[in-house]
This record gives sequence, C-alpha cells and structure tokens, in this order.
Amino acid sequence: MTTSSTTLTLGTDVAHLLIYHPDDLKHTEGWPLGWYSEPACYQSESAAGRLIAWCTGSDGGFKVRLTTEARTHREEKFTRQSWAFRYTVTQGRIFIDNSDCLWGESRMEDPFAMIEGWFDLDPGYYNVTVHAVEWNAEPGSDTEGFDSLPNYVVTFHHRASAPAPNVARCPPTLTGAEGEAPSDHVYNNTPAPIVLNDEADFSNIIAGFESNALLPPGDHFSVDGALILEPMLEDPDQSSGLFDLPFIVAAKLEPGALGVLCSVDQAGYYPEEKRATYGFRSLGLVRITAIEGGWMRPQPKAPEKRGLFSFHSSTQKPVPVAGVYRLRAEPLNSAATPPSDSLLTGFRTRIISALEPGQKFAGHIGASANYYALTLASGTSEATLSTFLLRHLPLTAAERLTLAALSPTDRIRALSELLLTL
Repeated sequence: MTTSSTTLTLGTDVAHLLIYHPDDLKHTEGWPLGWYSEPACYQSESAAGRLIAWCTGSDGGFKVRLTTEARTHREEKFTRQSWAFRYTVTQGRIFIDNSDCLWGESRMEDPFAMIEGWFDLDPGYYNVTVHAVEWNAEPGSDTEGFDSLPNYVVTFHHRASAPAPNVARCPPTLTGAEGEAPSDHVYNNTPAPIVLNDEADFSNIIAGFESNALLPPGDHFSVDGALILEPMLEDPDQSSGLFDLPFIVAAKLEPGALGVLCSVDQAGYYPEEKRATYGFRSLGLVRITAIEGGWMRPQPKAPEKRGLFSFHSSTQKPVPVAGVYRLRAEPLNSAATPPSDSLLTGFRTRIISALEPGQKFAGHIGASANYYALTLASGTSEATLSTFLLRHLPLTAAERLTLAALSPTDRIRALSELLLTL
C-alpha cells in the first residue's frame, strides 16, 4: 500500500464533517437535508462502509490531516478523543466534505468540480480512526507563523484480519476539548403533548380560513401569505405579530366542520415574485361551533387638525380581511386507547412493503421512498406512521381531517385499506 498524507481546512455551518465517495451514496439523492445525522440513516450507511461522519461540537473552520500513516508524536500528545469507523474504498479515492456536496434534496455543490477535498486510497476494506486534537494547547500555538497541529487527524489502515469497528448510533461528537469524552448519545427530541387550551383561548373569537394544503396535527404546511395573512396586519412591516396569533384552518368553514388549530412558525419573502409564504405548524384538531362574520383589520389612527397648532388622532373604521373569518370552536383533546402491538407492527410492515422499489406507492413518493422505508422501519409510533400516510396519500384536506379524528385503531385500519387500494 502506498503511503500518503494531505492536510486541508474546511469550514462548516452544520458542525459536522463527512467522508464518503459520491458514487457510493447516489441512492440518497432524494433524502432530506441533514439526513446523515439521523440515527437510522447514519447507521445504515456507516454499517455498509459508505459514510464516515462526526460532530465537531461547533461551527467554524477546521484543519484536517488525512493519512495512511500513524499520528506524529505531537498529534498523539494532544489527542483528546478518538473514534474508529469502518469504511470501504470502492473508487480509489474518497472525499471529505462539510455536507454541501452530499447527495440530498438541498445539495449545494458538485464534489467532482472541487479541486480540494479528494484523497487517493487503494480500494479495499479499512478501519478509519478520527482523532480530535486540542491544537491550541500546544505551547507556541498562538505565535504568528507557528506550524499548528490540525483539529483532526484521520488515519486509514487496511482492515486485513482486524475486526470491523462497531457502528456508532449517530455521528459521534469529537470536540478536541480536554476532559470531554467522545459520545454517540442519541437525544430524544420527542415533543411534549400539545394541550390546545394552552395554545388558544377558546372562549374568544379565533381567526380562521379555508385551505386544502393543511396537514394533520404534528405536521407543517405552507400558504401564500400575500393573499390571506398580510392584509390582517395594521402595518405590513410588522409581520412578526402573526407569530403570536392562533389560526383555525379548515377544508370548509361551517358549523360542525373539523379544522386544525395552527400557529405561524416560518415566514419567507420572494422579492422577484413579490410574495410572502408562511409556514404553519398543525397543533391539533378542533370543531367549529360558529362563524361570526368576517375578520376585521383595525386601521391606524389618522391625524386630524384642530385650530392652527393642535392635532388629535381619530381611529378609522376597521376594514374586512378577505377570506379570513371570526370563528368559535372547541378543541378535540380526547384521550384514546393506543393500538395493540400486533396491529401497529402489521401497519408498519405494510407501509414499508409499499415503499419497496416497483410498488405504486413508492412511485408516488418518488426518490425519497427508500429514505422513508429506512426511517420508519423501527421504533415508530402510530402517530408518526399515520401522519406520514396522511401527508403522502392522495387525500383532500377534508379527508385528512376525517381520518385524523378517528381513534388510533380505526385510523390504522382505514389508512391500511387506502394504502392497499392506491
């Protein structure tokens, strides 16, 4: 094996660095932004020897040395954490990246157009160790012109008869800080259950509008704000006020109809198209009990002159907002018995089978079907599985709401039947 070494500096704004060959990850082309940090995705690609990834602990610029040799004495002395990975070289070289060139929906650059970042390696099976170095702990490191140590040293060694390293649960955190242990701890980001009475005062009027874009509780959707939301503002430049205002969105506004209580959690403006888009978070189901006319937008006070020098302000008549109504509603915070384990397991199996290549549902999903098959494969709740189907099955907003309002057991049965008849 030819020995080689190269040193380069990479910047990252996602606090991660990755090693891979683009041709080995072509199957992730339709996967969402940041897929490499999701445990199911990371473990699958790492176990297959197609991906090395680690968390730097922060954004910034990092000096990295890739080598087929051992660390230097200086590097060993100031190494603070290390982690071993398995990797298979298939193309005779690998690429180190900050995720900008990684296959996925938000791929920003073409790695094959990059001059730096490539490292030649003989094809074969490797054990690769990433060593995090506390470079600024070395005496003289703050001196101008000093040949400072790298933040990371990545060593590549042919596996031969050596065992392959265990697969980390997620990209391990290697900061280079003394006293910190390396960690592949997976954090539980499951949000706390939403209590709708805490999100809105249902004794008051709540603004509402119709949309076929709305999705079930726990999901997000977007609407064109130029037509619906911005006319609600006294001052169009004060759009932040919409983030504090709950909305009810329904397929049809009428007493007895189901709707979703939502909050605005994103806003984007497209200057070329002169339009704004607002993202909504679906909080939970409600039932509309009454419609009390259109929503009125208060007008700013107009100055009125009295005498030569005295002025006072008068309030102008409120203006109706087209498409937005004054609603009364009641929350549907009903507790439901969870489905049996066997019913949930069968439900998950049917979804994953429908996501296999060649299946009609997989074709409907597109390039991300294999991503969902992977992430839904284990440890998934009924709410996650049902929300996935409610989002991706060809349903109207009214059909989504009707299905979302069913008990978990009835919802599984109804969605399973729809999946089979797709």
